[in-house]
Amino acid sequence: MKNAAHYEKRLKKFLANMPKGRSAGKELPPIELLIISVFEENSTRKAGLHALESIRAEYADWNELRVSQPKEIIETIGKDTPQGREKAESLVKAMDAVFEKSYDLTLETLGKMPKRDLRRYMLDLGLSPYVSAAMMLQAFGGHAIPVDRDLAYALEIEDVVHPDSTIEEIQGFLERIISQKDARAAHDFFRQHVEKSSKSIAKLRKSKEAAAAPPKVEVVEAPPEPQAKPPVEAKAESQSAPVKPKAKKAVNSQAKAGKRPAKSKKAKKTGKKGKA
Repeated sequence: MKNAAHYEKRLKKFLANMPKGRSAGKELPPIELLIISVFEENSTRKAGLHALESIRAEYADWNELRVSQPKEIIETIGKDTPQGREKAESLVKAMDAVFEKSYDLTLETLGKMPKRDLRRYMLDLGLSPYVSAAMMLQAFGGHAIPVDRDLAYALEIEDVVHPDSTIEEIQGFLERIISQKDARAAHDFFRQHVEKSSKSIAKLRKSKEAAAAPPKVEVVEAPPEPQAKPPVEAKAESQSAPVKPKAKKAVNSQAKAGKRPAKSKKAKKTGKKGKA
C-alpha cells in the first residue's frame, strides 16, 4: 500500500481503544459461520445472523439448502438483502464444491488442510476475499483480517489507509500490523465501526460511483434535410399543372376545302414539253 509507514502510525492510533485479546463471542459450527460471513459482507452482523436464523427455520438440513435455487434462498431471508442473489449463488456453489470433494457439509474436514492451502482453496470455491478471511479467522483459527468494501470505505474516511488501495492491499496491511491473538477482537471492532459509519460510507460510495461513471456526451442534432416528395404526390402535382396547347400547323386553304392543290407554273411547263 502507498505510504504504508505514514498510515501505520495513524492506524495504530485509531486502534488504541480496541479491546485486546481473543473475542469472547459464541463459537459456532463452520457451516453456520459461512452463512453469517456471506450475508454480512458489505452489510451488518445483524444481517448475517438474520440470514442464519431464517435458513435454520426454513430448511430441514444443510443438504436441502445446498440443492436449493438462489431465488428460493432470497425469498427465505428477504428480497431486500443487499447483493442477495449474488451471495446466495456463492453460498450454494461453495457448498456444492465441498460436498463433491468430501461428502461433508459441516466443513469441519477443511480444518485438516494446511492454513495456506486452505485459504487458497476457499478462494477457488468462489468465496470472496472477505468470506475466505472470515472463515480462516473464525472457523479454522488462522491469522486473517476480513476486509470488505464497506470497511475499506470506513477506514478511508478515518484516513488510516490510502484512498487508492485495493481490498487485498488493505487486508495485507492490516494483517501485518494486527497480531493473530488480537485479530478476532479487531474483526469485531471493525464490524461495529462499519455499522456506526453507515451514513458516511453510503455518502462516500455514492460520490465514488458518480466519479467512476462515464461522462455524458451531449449530442447536437443536425438540422433535418428536406425530404423528397413521394412519387404519388409528385405525379399528382404534374397532372394538376396547366398543359400548354400544341402549336397547330398551317393548313393550305385549298386542302382545307377538299380541292387538290394547283400545280406550280414550273410544273406545267415541264408537262407540256413531255407531251411534245
